[in-house]
Amino acid sequence: MATIQDEGDAIKLVYKASVAGCVSTLNELIETSPLILRKFSLTTFTETPLHVSALLGHHDFTRTLLTHNPNLAKELDSFRRSPLHLASAEGHEEIVQVLLHADHVDVCLFHDQDGRIPLHYSAMRGRLGVLKKLIRAKPESIFVSVLNRSRETALHLCVKYNQLECLKLLVEHVGEQRSEFLHSKDTVGGQTILHLALVLKQTETIRYLLSIPIIREEANDVIRSYVLEHNSGDIRNLELQQIVIGHNDDHHHQQPLSSVPPGMTSANVLDNNAAEKVSKARWRTKLMKYLNYPTDWLEDTRGVLIVVAGMIATMTFQAAVNPPGGVWQVNNTDSTINSSGSPSSTESQTCYAGSAVLACATDSGLDHIFLLFMNFNTISFLASLSVTFLLISGFPLHNRLCMWLLSMGMCIVLSCLALSYLVVVIMIIPNQAFELYSSTTYNIIIYVWISLVGMVVLIHTLRFFIWLGKRLRRRFRHN
Repeated sequence: MATIQDEGDAIKLVYKASVAGCVSTLNELIETSPLILRKFSLTTFTETPLHVSALLGHHDFTRTLLTHNPNLAKELDSFRRSPLHLASAEGHEEIVQVLLHADHVDVCLFHDQDGRIPLHYSAMRGRLGVLKKLIRAKPESIFVSVLNRSRETALHLCVKYNQLECLKLLVEHVGEQRSEFLHSKDTVGGQTILHLALVLKQTETIRYLLSIPIIREEANDVIRSYVLEHNSGDIRNLELQQIVIGHNDDHHHQQPLSSVPPGMTSANVLDNNAAEKVSKARWRTKLMKYLNYPTDWLEDTRGVLIVVAGMIATMTFQAAVNPPGGVWQVNNTDSTINSSGSPSSTESQTCYAGSAVLACATDSGLDHIFLLFMNFNTISFLASLSVTFLLISGFPLHNRLCMWLLSMGMCIVLSCLALSYLVVVIMIIPNQAFELYSSTTYNIIIYVWISLVGMVVLIHTLRFFIWLGKRLRRRFRHN
């Protein structure tokens, strides 16, 4: 019991030394109990001394701790924050450098309880020096989103907390090769960084973002609509409108802010030409909004797609092994087949056990309809398997090409499934009854279905080619 008490006192002394940053006390405790730094996991403390030292910025103390126990860099507190989280938030550059040199660079990608990695904290707090070190150590951490409901990127955090210099640094490292990342939206408001800057009325941030060609060329129409929808007499809104229109219409000179008479609203500042141009672009903006790819369409529907595709594959497989009309149970030699096209020229045909009954019904022409059913059923079966395989293959499905292939695949699956059903209806309903009661309804159903599928295919194809056209246009422009 005395030994346990002494060990507990020694651990408490280590924590006190970490608060004071006293390296000499730490060395004395290690000499007395060489395993003292390995026993923090046995205590009830939620933080290690390295958490305390990193938070307070004790450089030498942190280095000594990591020298004796490098694994402390990976320990998490009750909020799932590593010492690197704390040092990054506080801006202790030397501490961050020591932690990164502890051969634990993967800690850069650790998410805390709020879904943030150390780079997110440095971006939020404007720790420019720390941000540079984290990017240099783990460049891919720039593209990691916050794992919470909003799914904000580091760029969103810079705008949200008004850290313009950090935003510039991140954009510089992202470059124009990742334009999709610059246009990424959060999942709560569907806002890009430019939209967020407009909402927060950050004039300097807006000026900077509009100086980036990729952002400006993609957002002109959206910005114009936003300006008109948020008209008010607020002097800040007036200034925002001048910034936006000044960048989008370099050829058009706006009235200076100082010359606007008192009492005028921001709508008066927009001259007739600009207002007319915005109103003409509204319909195009709304159209492009609907034609843009949904942000999280694949994540929201991935599980449903797998279930539906698997269920359709099962149904079509069952229809193939147990076809309409059943199969012959024994060999049948009573069926005849027209061999020359004339009604009188017939010969016997043996229908073997296990073959489809309707496939042998040559006298009524049902064999051709049955083969049509099998073709549609087979296409639907293979297309559903292809969709399932693509979903579980691990390919980067957020790629626009993969999303288009998935959409077209599901259209083929459902279309062929519907056609299989309609062909079965033709086979099982007698001709006279079909002509009397079902032909009109049948035709209407076909036309409605073709129209619906055609509309979906057209929208998805337009989305794909609009995205492809933008990519090719940017590539040729830079070349």
